[in-house]
Amino acid sequence: MKTLRLKVHEVDAAKIKTFEINKVREEKGLTSITESALMHEMIRQAIPKAQIDDYGNIIIGS
Repeated sequence: MKTLRLKVHEVDAAKIKTFEINKVREEKGLTSITESALMHEMIRQAIPKAQIDDYGNIIIGS
């Protein structure tokens, strides 16, 4: 898959989370990250933790 379409509320949530993370990074003297970099990192970390529960729901475990 080369393209992933996000819903409007998912894009909005990514913008908010990127702002939150970049605020903390700035306080720590680190460079900011882009929304794209954040999404790639979240996907990279979530894929190995993805599971299915007894009801068929996808959950992200630890």
